[in-house]
Amino acid sequence: MRAGLRSKVRIHKKDLWAVDLSPYDVVIVFGLPMLMDRFAIKMQKELKPDAVILANKFQLPGWRAAEQKGDVSRYVQGTSPQV
Repeated sequence: MRAGLRSKVRIHKKDLWAVDLSPYDVVIVFGLPMLMDRFAIKMQKELKPDAVILANKFQLPGWRAAEQKGDVSRYVQGTSPQV
């Protein structure tokens, strides 16, 4: 982890469908194609503006990535244009 960030980062491993995403600034998802539609809807409803979503392998349906590097897509709630 980059120097100086360790004290600011918390990693939570939780049931994605049971947890409220609203307090989180960054969400990383290693989803499956059949779950991404449902996940995209949940994030749109729960995440605060400017929250960052990193999706590995599979893109979020209905969202346009702000950035793409290899298999990872970066989305920003409220600023990533909806397709």
